[in-house]
Amino acid sequence: MPYTSPRRTLIRASSPPLLLSAGEDILSYILSHLGIPQLARLCICSRALRAAVAVAVEEQLVALSAGPLVARVGEPRLRLLRFVYAQRTVRAERGRVSGGARHTAIVSEGGGLLTFGHGVSGELGVNSTANHARPQRPLASLPVRMVAAGFDFTVVVAATGDVYSFGHGSSGQLGHGDHESRASPAKVAALAGHDIALVSAGGAHAMYVTASGSLLVAGDGRYGQLGLGAVTRATVPTAVATAGRVVDASAGHLHTALITHDGALHTCGDLAGGKLGLAFPADAAHVDHEIAGIARVTTLHRVDADGLRGGVKLVQVSAAVRHTAGCSSDGRYFLCGVYFGSDPTLTFLRKGSAGANTGSAATDTLGTPVPALRDARTRRVLQVVVGAHHAMILTEDGEVYSLMCDEPRPRKRYPQLGQGRADPTRNRPALVIDGSAPLRAALIAAGQNHSVAWHPTPAPPAPGAAAAAAAA
Repeated sequence: MPYTSPRRTLIRASSPPLLLSAGEDILSYILSHLGIPQLARLCICSRALRAAVAVAVEEQLVALSAGPLVARVGEPRLRLLRFVYAQRTVRAERGRVSGGARHTAIVSEGGGLLTFGHGVSGELGVNSTANHARPQRPLASLPVRMVAAGFDFTVVVAATGDVYSFGHGSSGQLGHGDHESRASPAKVAALAGHDIALVSAGGAHAMYVTASGSLLVAGDGRYGQLGLGAVTRATVPTAVATAGRVVDASAGHLHTALITHDGALHTCGDLAGGKLGLAFPADAAHVDHEIAGIARVTTLHRVDADGLRGGVKLVQVSAAVRHTAGCSSDGRYFLCGVYFGSDPTLTFLRKGSAGANTGSAATDTLGTPVPALRDARTRRVLQVVVGAHHAMILTEDGEVYSLMCDEPRPRKRYPQLGQGRADPTRNRPALVIDGSAPLRAALIAAGQNHSVAWHPTPAPPAPGAAAAAAAA
């Protein structure tokens, strides 16, 4: 369900006289429980209430924002509050849609699990290894809260709190204490009693974040991606030491990225290509293991770069094959990895950058929007996800942009971008969903070579909704 404040309809917004006659404390309490449409209507209905509404908006911004927020020139505070609500909705709904290497998993609005695509490893969970071009219904009788699609396996958290997994399991990524693959959902017994709030599935490892912010991992750790301090595998979910409470996490193909409660980015795994964002050479002391010329970081390290200093707090992260991406609490975004080349430094998007660039962590800034993001001064980013070669960007207005993260190959098309048959240009986001109804995206996901955008079923407009939207 989208994030909502409790009991937002305590009073009709079209009845300002009743509010004006209430005491200051009562008025403050009522306004603090109203949503953006109701607050906007009150501003329209009564000038006398505008000051009280402004105070209520500021109080909600302080209480709900994940980090520092700065209004842009001429930006209404209600619009800023709407962004905060949208940001919280993305965090609450982030397990609704997920893309694997060649399959997709979705949780419907009714809690039903849907899977489709490649099924050779049993990743669709329908007791079959066949491919399916139409959605299938594993766990048909069990409501589901969230799902994560890995390379060729799937992890599901049911409404009961039980965790199920199915698909390829040779590295122990299914968490059942063995190396067996499964074509039907099987309950992960080792997670019984854990309150799982977030799951992520990567190339051959899975991550579980509990409601208290603890991290457990299972699967392949031969590149250090489990963060256990050793090149090893874990066939059952195993606790990992972190620098703080984990608020978001993403399992890449051979690496891991997570964000702690203080907004810091931590990574581990395969060091190649700069996807860890760690600006140290392969022979530095940070590299725990180097086998056959492959540098591996087996413990989580905090990413320390100029762009992440000065109070910047990250709230969302996405890891894939050769890249890591994410966005900050104030709606900026970053990409690092094989992007401006293979220099192993954290490389953020730079405003005005149109082509190949060789920026470094010492000079680049955090995710300042490039010109191709239409009207970038008034748009904030809610979510960034990466696939094997591409990235998708979701803005606060329901727009979706796509861009290439690698150098496009001559005469090769990239349908995962959604840009038609146009030749893609690296580091130039192109608008693929304009945010107008009914194509207003609420969530996005990227598989290895495909993309997914989720659009909620539109609710019927309330009386006066158009005027309130204009005011907000």
